Amino acid sequence: MVTSLIGLSGVAAAVGRAVTSAQVLGAAESLAAALGTPIFPRDLPIRERARAAATMTLGEEAFAAARETGWRMSSHEGIAAAHRLADAVPQP
Repeated sequence: MVTSLIGLSGVAAAVGRAVTSAQVLGAAESLAAALGTPIFPRDLPIRERARAAATMTLGEEAFAAARETGWRMSSHEGIAAAHRLADAVPQP
C-alpha cells in the first residue's frame, strides 16, 4: 500500500495536483511509520521526484503543510484521497 501511495503521489505531481501529491505522500509516510516498515529503496526516487515537483509548485511551507495534512489522515482517508486522485486523472 505504501508503494502504491508513493506512486500515486508521483502521478498527482505529474498532472499538476501538487497539494494532493503532498497529502498522499504524507499519508504514505505515515502509513509506513505506523506499520513500522521502511520505505523500500526502489520507492525513494519516486518519492523524491514527487516531493521536488510538489515543492517547486507550492513552495516549502505550503508543501510541508499539505504533507502534514496527509500525515494526520487515517489510513482510510489516505486511501480515499488516492482513489479520488486516480478517478480524476484522465485516462489515455
